[in-house]
Amino acid sequence: MPFNVGDVVRIKNNNALRSGTARVQRVLPRTMSVQDFQEYVVEFINCRSETFRFGLCREFEMKRDADKDDDPS
Repeated sequence: MPFNVGDVVRIKNNNALRSGTARVQRVLPRTMSVQDFQEYVVEFINCRSETFRFGLCREFEMKRDADKDDDPS
């Protein structure tokens, strides 16, 4: 299930420092070692610490956010 830059997604394994909602910031190119899944740089929305605002997620760790709003800001 491919995601695009700007998509709001739910992280399946969220924790106390990162919310379960994130925005896709970058789609990383597939490498020779990892061809089975796509990797993404995401920005966690409502993150408790600036240190953990961005992270790397794989497509099987994310799902589309059914509750996303249409507000582009």
